[in-house]
Parts: sequence; structure tokens; C-alpha cells
Amino acid sequence: MSVASVFGLTGVVFGLCIEGGIPLPVSVVIGLVLGAVAGFINGWLTVAYGLPSLVVTVGTLGLYRGIAYILLESRSISALPVEFTTFSQANIYGTYIPYTFVLFVLIAVFAAVVLHRGAFGRKTFAVGSSAVVSRFSGIPVRRIKITLFCLSGTVAALAGMLYAGYVSSARANNGTGLELSVIAIVLIGGVSMFGGKGSFAGVMLSLVLVTVLTSWMNLGFLPTNVQNTVIGVLMIAAVVVPVVAKKISDSRPLRT
Repeated sequence: MSVASVFGLTGVVFGLCIEGGIPLPVSVVIGLVLGAVAGFINGWLTVAYGLPSLVVTVGTLGLYRGIAYILLESRSISALPVEFTTFSQANIYGTYIPYTFVLFVLIAVFAAVVLHRGAFGRKTFAVGSSAVVSRFSGIPVRRIKITLFCLSGTVAALAGMLYAGYVSSARANNGTGLELSVIAIVLIGGVSMFGGKGSFAGVMLSLVLVTVLTSWMNLGFLPTNVQNTVIGVLMIAAVVVPVVAKKISDSRPLRT
């Protein structure tokens, strides 16, 4: 739930670093480290005190966004390095492919391979299915969870900095409201709220669906509340339909 707030906070810190004269590569590293730290805090609170991750991240959603406003208040930072804004905005020469899309594909392929082909991915699914069984099987459940939170924070930080470069403005409200889109994409993509089920391909297809649908609604000048209603209906359907289908399947008599 706090990814959008990490998104905004890291963009703010990145902008402040640039404004303070810190070199671009160092500023990017600081932003990535900040994202990882924010994710670590989420993970540590979850595993150390046995708190539900939903409750923890709802709390840090407000915390991280509040820190962003404290640091930058209502002003914005637009004096970002030209090379960074160019990378965030421009396409590969002679094509319509943005540089950021190439970076997205590289990260997506890496994540898909790790999740579905690597030992870490198998352990992740096992922890999601049953943390207790995984612990007795020798899987470091706490370490896995904290690592996942850190990775989530790092990727959100990268996205936040690139977005700041794309709009040429680091603001505390960057990414506000993205929580709904993120949750919708994950649920529509077939990831179970109860853990242990899901596929990277499903999430990618869901990302395309939600992006196309949102773009279509924007082109149709539909109000934001209508767009949120449509996304909300899709989220509910993504949760309810599999449960209903399973109950119908379980209620059918077995054939002999």
C-alpha cells in the first residue's frame, strides 16, 4: 500500500540532492537506497512484531507521504539534469520506443526469471502458501519477506525518480492515488490475496489491460471518480469471481 508514497518520497529526496549540488549518479544511488530502507522498515515491522503487512503499509503510506511534504512542502524542483530528463522522456533514436520502456523490460525479464525459474522464486511461493510449513522446511521466512519488501521499495524508488524526470518536476504529491492502480493490476493479474498463487505473465497482461483502459477513459474525458469506479469494479470481480468459481466447482457431484 505504500509504494506510491515511496515513489513520491524518493522523487523529492532525489530532487533535493540535485538541488544541493550532489552529482547525478550519487543522487540516483541515494534515491535507490532510500527506497530499499523504506521497504526494509515495512518488512521489519511486519516480521518483527507479527503485524499484518496491510496495516503496516497503510501506516507508512501516510508516514512517507508526510515526510515528503515536510521536506519539500508545496514547492517543486524543476532544475533536474538535462541528461536525466532526456533519458526519462526521449525515445530511442529513429523509433517510438522510450528508453524507460527498455529499462522496464529488462527489470521485468529479470524479475520473471527469478520468480519462476530461480530458487528464490520457489521459496517466495512457498512462504506465500504457508509461512509455518516453510519455516519448518528450513526456508528463512523472515529474510525472504524483508528482501521482498526491500526490492519493492527499490523499484518504487526508481520509478519515482524516473517519473520526476519525465514531468521535469519533483513534487511531494507525485504518485498520489497510484495505490489503487497498483492493487488493481496485481489482483486482476491473478495474484491471490491469500498468497502462494500468481504469475508474472498474468500481472503483465493485467498491466496492459489497465493501462489501455485508463488511457481510453482519459481520451474519453471521463471524470476521475468514474475511472476509479471502473477500476474498483474490476478489482472486486478479480477477487470474487475465482472464489465463486471454486465454490461452484466444489459443489458439483463427482462422476463415477
